[in-house]
Amino acid sequence: MLGDVYMEGEGWRIVLPENPSAAPNVEIDISHAQTSPINDRVLLAEAIGMVVSREMV
Repeated sequence: MLGDVYMEGEGWRIVLPENPSAAPNVEIDISHAQTSPINDRVLLAEAIGMVVSREMV
């Protein structure tokens, strides 16, 4: 797969860069900073795992 991979929801986005050695980038809109479900470390880890596994397909 070429290019970055994105996963996003209301007020948040995970960007997995095309470069496999680059770290995922998590963006949270300031208006959702306190209430974003992506603040949950377990959910974040699962979401990044889904993005990584999707990139491998």
